[in-house]
Amino acid sequence: PMAFYFSAVYSESLYLALSVGVFLFARRGRWMWVGVLGALAAATRSTGVLLLAPAAMLYLYGPREDRSPDFPRLRVGGGSAAGVATTGSAGGWTVGARARDLGLALRRRYRLRRDALWLGLMPVGLLAYMAYLGLAGGSALAPFHSQQTWGRHFAGPYGGIWDGMKAAFAGARQLLSGQRTHVYYPLAGGSPFITAGHNLMLLAFLIVAVPLLVAVVRMLPLAYAAYAIAALALPLSYPVAPQPLMSLARFLVVLFPLSMVVAAWLAARPRARAPALCCSAVALMFFAAEFATWHWVA
Repeated sequence: PMAFYFSAVYSESLYLALSVGVFLFARRGRWMWVGVLGALAAATRSTGVLLLAPAAMLYLYGPREDRSPDFPRLRVGGGSAAGVATTGSAGGWTVGARARDLGLALRRRYRLRRDALWLGLMPVGLLAYMAYLGLAGGSALAPFHSQQTWGRHFAGPYGGIWDGMKAAFAGARQLLSGQRTHVYYPLAGGSPFITAGHNLMLLAFLIVAVPLLVAVVRMLPLAYAAYAIAALALPLSYPVAPQPLMSLARFLVVLFPLSMVVAAWLAARPRARAPALCCSAVALMFFAAEFATWHWVA
């Protein structure tokens, strides 16, 4: 429903294409292209440097198509693994056995080779863009200082979730009261009704994103979940006072692992496809109209 951002003057469309390319080439083991596309993604958006983490995880743990694992995956969860006997009884359910199982699960599957050096290109994109800003007469730290213009502030790791819930609750009270004289959320500027509606809508996006994120953790390789969780750290840890969850919909639209689990869910339920696509199309038209008339800008 938020795909209209891809045709607006935002970096979302380019960043999405580059981030998908990073994962695609990492799965295929073409690490030069992973470094190049990752550098371009980091130059497109400062948060693009976060792609380094899932790329490194795919390098070390897979899944990869370029070669077989150097260290086969070991069986964990009670009993022995690779000839290592667990201690205690009850099928190995002891602290020592659990710690050993965790260590085996975290053991890398691929050796580090020289091609891993290509991953070092990924932060270079952001550094190059910062150098360009400095040489052009601006501030090299402008991509980070610009967040202050929007009133973003650090509220603790994912602290914006709580702020967003409070703002949405106050917004619901504002709309249900039907009054404009008393403002239930004093931090909001402009029309209290418009801000209340935005905060409720943003909370709805968060509510939808949570089960999708859980599905990513359960259905996709760990690198995909790590990327989605890390990418959401910025909007959910640095809220905007009037609208704590501002731009959340725009941040979610580029997180393609969420779309992957939705596609997998629909692929297994043919009867749900048409209703889901119709609802998505109607929502797309609504949000595009809101955006075109300056009622929804994020």
